[in-house]
Amino acid sequence: MSSINAIDAVDLRNGIEVVDGQYLLPPGILEIVAPIRISGSSVELKGAVENGRLLTTIRRGKVSEDAFFEGPLIEIANCTSGLISDFIVDGARFSHTSESNGDLRHPLSSDNTTPQFLCGRWVLAPDCHDPALRGSPFNPSVSIVHSKCLQISKVYIRNSVSIGLAVGPYSDDIGISECQFSYAGDYGIWIGSGLPEDIVLPLDSEVFERLPKNIKLENCIIEKSGAAGLYIDAVHCLIKKSYLLQNHFDAPYDDESGQVVIGYKSNNIKIIKCTILSGSIVKRNNIDFSDRKFLGTFGIEASGNGLVFEDLIISGHYREGIQFLGASNVDIVGNGTRIVNNHIYDGGESAIENNPNISISTTAQLRDLGAISKNFNIRDISCENGLVVWKHPSAPELIVEGVVVENCKF
Repeated sequence: MSSINAIDAVDLRNGIEVVDGQYLLPPGILEIVAPIRISGSSVELKGAVENGRLLTTIRRGKVSEDAFFEGPLIEIANCTSGLISDFIVDGARFSHTSESNGDLRHPLSSDNTTPQFLCGRWVLAPDCHDPALRGSPFNPSVSIVHSKCLQISKVYIRNSVSIGLAVGPYSDDIGISECQFSYAGDYGIWIGSGLPEDIVLPLDSEVFERLPKNIKLENCIIEKSGAAGLYIDAVHCLIKKSYLLQNHFDAPYDDESGQVVIGYKSNNIKIIKCTILSGSIVKRNNIDFSDRKFLGTFGIEASGNGLVFEDLIISGHYREGIQFLGASNVDIVGNGTRIVNNHIYDGGESAIENNPNISISTTAQLRDLGAISKNFNIRDISCENGLVVWKHPSAPELIVEGVVVENCKF
């Protein structure tokens, strides 16, 4: 590193530029109202540590008495070769102001009997949902774009109003290790391009270049995100030895989803030796109370091509362990794979007796985008009640071709 810079807490409040060299954050709770911007090459930003305990917390601050800063707390752009490590990032989602109910992700009302209140963090599942709650003015707590050869290690990102960590367009060779992501209002980690969801496969070169590539996540914990814990729409990703617990916690988009979601533009995604447990369930009325529904969680909801799932433990979800829609060239392997005790209610009661734990189909929407389920190799796994390969009602003409099952325990 070319230089060592000790950052002053007072200077940090209004944001700083971190360009080249090594930067050391002071201990304490550091409230900021403008981002820490990281760029250049060979950059290192580290917090204070004592006996393995993180002493530095970067926290979202207020720009006025009742308004919080809404931008990213750490913004990494046009950076080559860097290390970000050893501190806490607190998005201040559950901070009280005189105008809010204590949840900045769902601030429209403090009355939990109204459609404007939605928060699975503090109360049991909300009564109903207001579409106005789908979005958030807040940016991710930490964002990465146009950067490569970065390592993020021992960073704890908690209470993000929207996304915890966003790995965005033109990111390449990003390593994330020994990190924890808790209580994000939307995704714990979002890896994607920000492109529209109506791009037809195969991707042209311009779209392909925009997708994040070579992302490695290892030894991490992602828990109690409002939406999916991990969203991937990228190329060449490895997710290894990580835990996902109770994600899709608030169902902010009023839908069913997975703790892990893999988008249809993804290619070559490997999830190995991970544990995915206890997906949340929301019991919710329509906004006019005309119908009551259950919004359940899958362990994994996957589209994309070239997917590998090896030695996974998936258990405790209201829906099946893995749902494939428009996925192709998929391996589900490993005698350490156990997909069991899914299709359950909160109390452990069976939701649908003897329902398969893996489902494979293709919707009409994904068919029209060129994503069609085919070529599955399922080998040496334990999967309670087996799998179902079915024709989706929206595309009954499609048959899933090339499903091979070998040496499995169902």
